[in-house]
Amino acid sequence: MIKLCTLSDLHIGDGTKSDDFTLDDDKVIKFLKQCIKDYDRVILNGDVFECWQSQSWDAQQNQLSRIFKAHPQLCAFIYSSILSKKMIYVSGNRDSVCRTKSLIPNVVKRYIETIPVGDGFSIKVLFEHGHAADIANDKLSWFGKFIAWGIGWLERKGWKDADEDLGRMEKYIPGYRSDKNVFFKYANSLLKKGYDVVVFGHTHKQCVTTIIDTKPSKYYVNTGASMSSPFTFTEIIINPATCTISIHQNDQVLI
Repeated sequence: MIKLCTLSDLHIGDGTKSDDFTLDDDKVIKFLKQCIKDYDRVILNGDVFECWQSQSWDAQQNQLSRIFKAHPQLCAFIYSSILSKKMIYVSGNRDSVCRTKSLIPNVVKRYIETIPVGDGFSIKVLFEHGHAADIANDKLSWFGKFIAWGIGWLERKGWKDADEDLGRMEKYIPGYRSDKNVFFKYANSLLKKGYDVVVFGHTHKQCVTTIIDTKPSKYYVNTGASMSSPFTFTEIIINPATCTISIHQNDQVLI
């Protein structure tokens, strides 16, 4: 039996009013340490750090330094766990600079877990942040980056709920994060390429959906967001002996 644990979208910020990460750092460290003991693999599936809401426009590298100063023990634990390969870090759109500028070692664009099930067959699980399906955060990433930076600026100036208030406009942008059909279609296209489970983050909305009803079934999974309480994570259990996949989503209250 193979046990995988995945979470995404912590959006650990710089400690200012724009920092949406509200969990207790020490309790998150304790939780992640326990996950490393309990699971065969722990995957951080993107947007771990909020690098787009920098103090000045597109100063992502400087923003990461501020984040590490605001959350020193948590960031040091994540860094050391990725360095030692105790956890796997898949970059998202908000923290892609960690991979493209090699600011954190071993960060990957996607991760594939392949589990042999006998007779030459295997179960393949793809972990990808999912923003490639979101036009405003992939092909037009400058647009998504500008919106994120502007919201951070407004929040630091005192508009406490700028993210939530302006977020209501998402539904008017075709193919943006709130358009769940875009992500279903993208996941389906990947499943048709031979994956059995496709795991995204990005949307901040947990789901487990059977897209292709085969044996075993093929799933699209979204890990939701893990930046506030209740803390959400996803457990994927694969039994090669019976070629079965079980997916569980949990809420862990961290105060």
